[in-house]
Amino acid sequence: MNWEYLFDQLAEHGFVVIDDYLNEEMFVTTTGRFTVLIDKNELAKAGVGAQKDRLVNAAIRGDYISWLNKDNPDEAAFLDAMTELRGLINQYCCLNLGAQEFHFATYPPLSFYSRHFDQFKENSNRKISFVLYMNEAWLPEHAGELRVYTKAGSEDLAPIRNRLVLFRSDILEHEVLVTHAERKSITGWFLHKEPELLFLT
Repeated sequence: MNWEYLFDQLAEHGFVVIDDYLNEEMFVTTTGRFTVLIDKNELAKAGVGAQKDRLVNAAIRGDYISWLNKDNPDEAAFLDAMTELRGLINQYCCLNLGAQEFHFATYPPLSFYSRHFDQFKENSNRKISFVLYMNEAWLPEHAGELRVYTKAGSEDLAPIRNRLVLFRSDILEHEVLVTHAERKSITGWFLHKEPELLFLT
């Protein structure tokens, strides 16, 4: 990949789209792990707000999530790949990202996520947002696009198979439009530092 060009796009527009991001083997194994979690009903209703103010509100957000960790080998392999991506972001964007966090997310039909920023007002730890779509056969009639808001207006990005969207957590307002099919992704953030270290600042 031409990382210099891609990260120039991120810097200039606040977001960048990278299609066919994961190699096929990792995409298949990671999707398989996601399917297992869904089949076992291990995803929980997502909340909104920072941790101390977090609440569940289906009128704002309708997805179900499960945080990735290194206890599972397929999740661990994905997280290792994300550490490599974080290094590239640091290199090309002259950032000092020190941590990351990711979760599987599924939106049932007729769910959505209202317009918002990813960076909390009281906590600027989230720097770069990450969304990787895990949908095998997404059709236009399924809708569920990611709508991003820029100075030039808005743009709708379809959640097609193995599409990665990176964007600035602090400046890019966005929303998930109503989906008419189950919509699956891995969502996460590249952070300034580990969340548990924030109390030291």
